[in-house]
Amino acid sequence: MTKMKSELTSQEILVAFKNQDWPVLERLIKQYTDYLLKGAYSLGFIGSEADDLVQNVWSTFFEILPRFEGNSQIKTFYTEYLSTNAENFVAKMSV
Repeated sequence: MTKMKSELTSQEILVAFKNQDWPVLERLIKQYTDYLLKGAYSLGFIGSEADDLVQNVWSTFFEILPRFEGNSQIKTFYTEYLSTNAENFVAKMSV
């Protein structure tokens, strides 16, 4: 089993986004998608709902990343959006 490289720092992620360094951004997504899925499962989402929620989190994350000020870790930043997107997802489903 190969050992995964260490977690990307917030600065590395911001530089990769600015430079459109897709291999680094792909590494980010691979590194944290399971983490986000576990979070979605813990919020009661299952199957395709959990997948859709995580996809929405990544979409939102890359949309707002340019406004990231570095006051927290990136992991904290997108974990907050998991919770926010979950609330929005539930609200849309109940309409």
